[in-house]
Amino acid sequence: MLRRLFTTMAESASKRVKTTGNGPLIGTHNGHFHADEALAVHMLRRLPAYRDASLVRTRDPAVLATCHTVVDVGGEYDAEKRRFDHHQRGFTTTFPGRPTKLSSAGLVFLHFGRAIVAERLGQPEDSADVELIYEKLYENFVEALDAHDNGISVFDPAGIAAAGLEKRFSDGAFGLGAMVGRLNPQVERPYAI
Repeated sequence: MLRRLFTTMAESASKRVKTTGNGPLIGTHNGHFHADEALAVHMLRRLPAYRDASLVRTRDPAVLATCHTVVDVGGEYDAEKRRFDHHQRGFTTTFPGRPTKLSSAGLVFLHFGRAIVAERLGQPEDSADVELIYEKLYENFVEALDAHDNGISVFDPAGIAAAGLEKRFSDGAFGLGAMVGRLNPQVERPYAI
C-alpha cells in the first residue's frame, strides 16, 4: 500500500506530479525522494501559511520559477526568495553551534523551525520553551538527516581507523534517511536461478 501511495511521487520528468491544494506552491525535485525534502515539505505544511500548499515535483527551471517555495532543487539558497537548496558548490551553511552542513530539511528548520515549534506549543516564538525545543529538535533529529543526505558519518572515519575498529556486520542502513529511501518504488529486475 505504501509503495502504491508513493509510486506517483517518483514519476519521470515527463510526468510531473502535482498534489493540489489552495495554498502556495512548493517545488522539489522529481525522481527518487529523500528524507530531507520529505521532511522539509512536511515541516512547511505545519505552518498556517503552508497548510494547504500544493506540491510539484520537477527539475524544470521554468516550473520551479512559478513556485512560492522551492526545496532541494534549483541550485539556490536564498531565504528571502524562499529557495532552500544545498547542492551548489561552496555551500557550507550549518546550524548555529553545530558542525554539520545543512540539507534542505536543515535549511527549512533553520528559517522556520521556531515558528513550527511555537505553532505546535501555542507559545510565542521568542519563548524559552520554544528556543529549547528548537535547539534540541535540531541536535537530536534534523541534524542526523542533514548528515545522512550530505554523506557525513556519525563517526569520524579517521578516528575509527586510528582506534583499529571495524564493523563486525552490516547494519543494513537502519537510519531514518535510508528507511525513507526504501519507500521509493523499485524497478522490477529479472533474476536468474
